Amino acid sequence: MLVERSAKLYALIIIILITAFNPWFTEQCLGKKIEEKEFGKIVAKVNGQPIYQSTLVSAVEEYKKKYSKFGMKNPRPVFIKTLQKQALDKIIEDEVLSQASLVHQVPDIKEQINEQVVKLKAQLKTREKFDQYLAKRQLDNERLELWLKQKIQINSYLKSQGLSSSQVSEEEIQSFYEKSKEGFRREESVKVRHILVQLNPDAGPEETAIARKKIEKAREKILSGKSFSEVAKEDSQCNSASGGGEIDYINHGYMPKEFDEVAFSLEAGTLSQVVRTTFGFHIIEVLDKQPGGIPSLAAMRDFINKYLEQQALQKKLADHIENLKKNAAIEIFEGAIGT
Repeated sequence: MLVERSAKLYALIIIILITAFNPWFTEQCLGKKIEEKEFGKIVAKVNGQPIYQSTLVSAVEEYKKKYSKFGMKNPRPVFIKTLQKQALDKIIEDEVLSQASLVHQVPDIKEQINEQVVKLKAQLKTREKFDQYLAKRQLDNERLELWLKQKIQINSYLKSQGLSSSQVSEEEIQSFYEKSKEGFRREESVKVRHILVQLNPDAGPEETAIARKKIEKAREKILSGKSFSEVAKEDSQCNSASGGGEIDYINHGYMPKEFDEVAFSLEAGTLSQVVRTTFGFHIIEVLDKQPGGIPSLAAMRDFINKYLEQQALQKKLADHIENLKKNAAIEIFEGAIGT
């Protein structure tokens, strides 16, 4: 839960730093006149600079995609209006920050853009993948450089304003831990990997004997020195085989009772005997064990520190943007919401 909240709190910064192409920035940075017929009517202005309907529509569509993941397929008109208002508020916040960042000088910005392009091409490895990357984001080379310029410009501006990092005290960390430690409570868990030879529960003696021989042979390979991961890839009939049999941390009740009992009774680094469940025969190896209860402050310190730093940074940024908005001339035109 805290991880999700932390991600949401920091999302504003991340979104701003990787803001996609917008018409206003094209006009300012490339000197290209934006025509209304290309981007729709103007729904708002920030310091005289237009926000186009197409920008708002695209932002609302992104919000709708996010909510559709939670099962909302046909949102009601009143909810669409709420999304439009949220999207327009966010666009205006991005706009005032973008405009403020343009005053900040980045002497080597061309070199940084070139470095980012080279790095991106290296990550994507082939020209085909690079072209697919651009097409997916509706970018060409010119707009890619524009997008990178905006990202670098804003990132540099935030750093110059002390908005790229934050620090919290040990007292704040301890206080947060004491107030929130019940929320950190966790169940006992074990990190395991296994090899499965499938067998139907109603299998006869002959099938059972063949399956048991296969699993015992796999266990012998491991005891003879072959890596568990290799044997799992060769012999396991579980979907986890491609990952070396690893199924990560599990709590009580996640796996069948017979598997559960063995996994939680073994010491870390121990290989089990053959275990039979309703799925068939297994060999289990415990990689790590996490006790249940509330983790210590020492175990949680790094996580809490990062969470509080992000929270403090988000507040600083929100306050900064609010001050920029107070000093900006913002016009929202009739019909902007509900378009």
